[in-house]
Formats: sequence, C-alpha cells, structure tokens
Amino acid sequence: MKNIFELLNSFGLHININENTSPIFFIGLGFLIFNLIVLFSVLNISIYLISIYLINTNKYLATKSSAYPYIQKIIKYYSRTRMGFILLELMFLFGSVGYMIYACIRILVHFS
Repeated sequence: MKNIFELLNSFGLHININENTSPIFFIGLGFLIFNLIVLFSVLNISIYLISIYLINTNKYLATKSSAYPYIQKIIKYYSRTRMGFILLELMFLFGSVGYMIYACIRILVHFS
C-alpha cells in the first residue's frame, strides 16, 4: 500500500494517511486505481486494433512479404499474438468494470 502512495506522490497527488483517514478515501483510491486500469486497457486495445489494421491494409508490407517469405511469417505471428493481448486486455477491462459495479452495489446495500 505504501508503494501505491509513493507512486501517486510522484505524480503530484500528495497523500497523507493517519488514524483519522476516512474509509471513503480508501474507496475513492480503489476506484482511482481501477479507473486507471480501465483507461490503460482501452488505450492498449485501441492501439492494438489500429496496428493490426495498418498491418493488414498496408500495401508496402504486402509487397515486401512476397519478396521475403519470412516477413509474412513474422506478420502472422505478430497478429496472432496481438489477438491474445486484446483478449487479455478485454479481461482486465471487464474485470475492473465488473468489480467497480460490484463494489458500488455492496456500498449502496450496506448504507441503505
């Protein structure tokens, strides 16, 4: 937990924790972390999809891959690996959003 606070302090969020710190603060910190995970997941997914689109539609790569067959193998391997990364990022995305929804429901049920 201390490492997270040091990381946030390096980004300019100076956080001081003591005995009087409200539990709402920790809930907000958890949501900040999960929202950052969601933001990076969406960013990674969009970059992966754009790069796959560029690999598949670029005519220069098609001409070079016909002259050099090993380039075609590298492109196929790279696009298959990318699909695995996209699925992993989607799991992170839906897991983080699902956990945030679950936490909100638990908070609402507890305080109602």
